[in-house]
Amino acid sequence: MRETRLFVDAHVHFYDCFDPCTFFGSAYANLSPTTEAAMDNEISVKVLLLTETPGEKGFLRLLDASEDLAQPICTGSESWYSHATEETGSVSLRNRSGKVLYVIAGRQIVSHEGLEVHALATDALFDEGRPLLELIEAINRSGGVAAVPWGTGKWLGRRGKVLTSMSRQFVQAGVLLSDSGIRPWVWPRSGLFNSGPRVIAGTDPLPISTEACRTGSFGFSTIAPWDPERPSRSMRIILKNQQLVMTRFGRPQGVWQFLSRQRAIRT
Repeated sequence: MRETRLFVDAHVHFYDCFDPCTFFGSAYANLSPTTEAAMDNEISVKVLLLTETPGEKGFLRLLDASEDLAQPICTGSESWYSHATEETGSVSLRNRSGKVLYVIAGRQIVSHEGLEVHALATDALFDEGRPLLELIEAINRSGGVAAVPWGTGKWLGRRGKVLTSMSRQFVQAGVLLSDSGIRPWVWPRSGLFNSGPRVIAGTDPLPISTEACRTGSFGFSTIAPWDPERPSRSMRIILKNQQLVMTRFGRPQGVWQFLSRQRAIRT
């Protein structure tokens, strides 16, 4: 496999309220930086890592759609088609203009301590409410990669102390920390991001229809080998490779955007 530049959004939800054409079209555009032309657009890869809660079925919708290549996921200015890969945990989305977007299954689980945990690049299921370290062990046994995402207020107080006390264990267990596109840019970046575990990033769209446009606007880029028929396996290798440089792209939202979105999610 040749080395490929990848643009990855590591915190994605494909909510039922999202228009699929808007969602995938925006994701592709957002994962295509203006500097990409200088990086050889033909070999750059765009990837969405799903982090689905127990009630979300977005990946299953895409997997089901891959069984009928004549039927697009959506129709509009750009119709997208879902294609199966050689593994059950990923699909490739394509349109008639040649654009390709890879979507990889993953989970979001809440631990006993009240912390969100991501099981990346796996289609395994996990019970909620398990102790954090026990949950991480279960994710590792499944072959997935565990990550703890930033959340509003969730890294403060008691839960923040739990994370701080476990940072060394996180490094040993290969656990990642994930910065979030919903963090306001004026909100100081948590010191936990400098505590040892490697850091990735993702958009974390909210379940509001207008959020479909944000996917892919915040994430990380790296250069690594890529197998288009085994995207989930390729991503697991990338996330576990301690030597790879992962560069964050995008900017957290503004204060007004943060407040308006928090208000909308509560109404």
